[in-house]
Parts: sequence; C-alpha cells; structure tokens
Amino acid sequence: MGKCRVFWKLYGNDPLEATHRRRGLFVIDGLRSMGWDVSTDNAADADIVVLQRSTSPAEVDAHRLAGKTTIFDVNDCHTIPGPFYNPSEAEIIRESDFVVTNSRWMRKRYARINPNTTMIHEALEDDFFDGARVEPEIDDDRLWFSWHGSNDNLQYVEPVLDAFRVFGDRVGIVFVMAPTDASGRCNSQRIVDYGVPSTHVTWDADTWIDVISKVNAGIAPLPDTEFCRCKGHHKAVGYMALGMSCIASDLPQYREVITHGLNGFIARTTDDWVKCIEMLFDTKIRASVGKRAAKSVGAFKRECVGACWDKFLTMIVDGGFD
Repeated sequence: MGKCRVFWKLYGNDPLEATHRRRGLFVIDGLRSMGWDVSTDNAADADIVVLQRSTSPAEVDAHRLAGKTTIFDVNDCHTIPGPFYNPSEAEIIRESDFVVTNSRWMRKRYARINPNTTMIHEALEDDFFDGARVEPEIDDDRLWFSWHGSNDNLQYVEPVLDAFRVFGDRVGIVFVMAPTDASGRCNSQRIVDYGVPSTHVTWDADTWIDVISKVNAGIAPLPDTEFCRCKGHHKAVGYMALGMSCIASDLPQYREVITHGLNGFIARTTDDWVKCIEMLFDTKIRASVGKRAAKSVGAFKRECVGACWDKFLTMIVDGGFD
C-alpha cells in the first residue's frame, strides 16, 4: 500500500524540550527523508495520527470517528496515583489503535491495557555519537561525575549523595540544569548545600552535550518507585553513547541497556554506589567500560529510531501487527 499521510501532534511547542525533539522532531525528519508525508499542523487529511501526552480521550475518539488510525506515543507513566497522576491516560491507552512507548518494562505494563503496544527508543542528538570525546585527566586527583536534568528531577540525586560523601574531596559532581527552580531558588546554592564538591553549569541547547563529555563519568540515579521504573533510559544511554562509564540505579529500564561491569554499572544500595565509584578511579576500567558502552547503544541513533518508526507505520498500513 506504500506510504500514507501522517499527522504528528508534537508535545508542547518548545524545540528545546526533550520529548518535543527526541520523540517528535528527530523522528519526523527521519520519516520525511524516507518518503512519509508528515504534518505537524493539519490532521484533516491524515490517515494516521500520532498523539503524545498533550492529548485527551475525546481527541482520540474524534480521530477514530473520522476514520483515522490513532497512535498514542507516551514516554512516562501517568496512570499511577501520585504527583503526575493523569486518570484519563489509561483511557487514552485503551482507546488508541496502537501505543508506542520507550522501554520493555513500559511495553509490558501498557500491553495489559492495550495489547497493540510496542516499544521504540528515543532518538538522541547526533552529537552524542560523533566519537570525538577524549577522556579528561582527573583534576587534582578528583574524579568528576556529571548529572543533567530538570528541576523536578534533582531530588533523585539526593538519596545517593551519602556514597559521594564517603570520598570527601576525591569526587565531585557537575550539575547541568536551569539556573533556578520553579520556586525561584538558586540551583547553585541548592547543590552547595549537598556538601559534595560540585559545579553548576546552566543547561544550554548548543553546549550541554559538550559539557558533560568533558567529565570523567556519569550518574543516572532514580528511586525504586513504580513511577520511576517507567521512566526511560536516555540519561544513561547519553553517557554511554559518548563513551563514558555510567552508574545507574538498579531499575528495569537501566538493566535493559547496562550489563553491570561490562558497559556500565548498576547500583542499588549506598555500598553499591561506593564500590562503583571506587572502581572508576581506575583509568583502564573507565576506558574499557566506556568503549563497550559506546558500541552498545547504536539503536538510539536518529537513523535507527527513524527506521523503527518506518517499519512500524508500514506494518500498520499493510494491516499487520505483531
């Protein structure tokens, strides 16, 4: 049957927002290069509509009544009661023709609601894969780790800080994030209060990947909650693509991409984090793990993610779904 017309409702209007880029603009560019007619502003003539978190059950129903095939693309779990609870999301998942999510754990969870659920990775920025990174020297015998994220997610670093405090001045953390939080608190002051050697760098779309590439290793801490188990693995994968060693929390999404001690490290307890940090003082370990990490995450390149969406949409058009 060939290609058809697709409407892609982007999440938000900010190209600096991660979901807008990685599950939107990057994928759309790839599909267009493969001959798909993808619009982001007109659903009227579309055969397939891709809806993201900003949608509603009514919008899904309206598109289906108009004879369009609906795909709900979701990269966070909002069906769990809590601060981000969205009671209508389960209905959106149930009513959509197909669901796409970002980890095997999420696919398994949402397949209970809609069996037509599949997994497609997020497409990371090309700069992660340019291979230009050179392992920096340890500054004054201090091993530097990097963390980047939103103001809301800074709280996830706090439970692992006891492990860093064990090393005193021997370790530090570079935080790449906004200057202030939603309440106007200065993030530089917030991290000083942690009592760990630290540096705050303001997130900038043009420079942030270069900033984290100049650090010795990365961290991807999350508490073991049902909500966090449904988060993606892109933070760890970004470090890995750069050829960096990464320590990540012992959660399903990170176990999907990290084999402990081979292409990264998985830590559950404070003692686990201490042991992993200690190992990373060894330059040879950092180099070998980082090299294997970079080779293991090619599936997150734009062209690979675009090819997955091409295959998925083609399957829908041809009338088959596995």
